[in-house]
Amino acid sequence: MERFIRQLTGKNVRILVPEKVILQDPNNISLKLPDDRQFELSNQRQGWGLEYHFDETYSEEESMFFSAQGKIRTEDGKEIDRPK
Repeated sequence: MERFIRQLTGKNVRILVPEKVILQDPNNISLKLPDDRQFELSNQRQGWGLEYHFDETYSEEESMFFSAQGKIRTEDGKEIDRPK
């Protein structure tokens, strides 16, 4: 992801995954990182952003059809034919 953003913006970025996100006010977010650093973030754009939407649809359908025809001939030569 860091390389992707660098290709888009030409700027080196470092992405940190927080251990804990504290959201007391939607405009101020507090992040605790694995190395015990803590950041306060404001809900203001920095001039660029990334928005990602994903939709997935899965569908499966089965059907089967069987048809047979035939005649039965008895030992005495009579035919039994089932009408359609």
